[in-house]
Amino acid sequence: NVFSPWDAVGIWMKLAFMIGLPVSLPFALYHLWAYVRPGLRPEERKSTVKYIPYSILVFVAGFAFAYFVVFPMAFQFATDMTRNMGLHET
Repeated sequence: NVFSPWDAVGIWMKLAFMIGLPVSLPFALYHLWAYVRPGLRPEERKSTVKYIPYSILVFVAGFAFAYFVVFPMAFQFATDMTRNMGLHET
């Protein structure tokens, strides 16, 4: 059941955000780095560049944790709450 005419639009917008954020994040981070880099000394640049692979790894790990652990739990919670309220999922 749809509760408002904007539900379908909201679903598409959330999906676009979930796809667009991981796709655009590397470009945004590159531009942030290109802006900050000229203001750093050479030793600061070297130490900062060492952390970039780790930050990507932590981002991917967090994304995987959210997708494989948090999302199924939240989905199960929402499904259980809907059933307890006597509503029908369509």
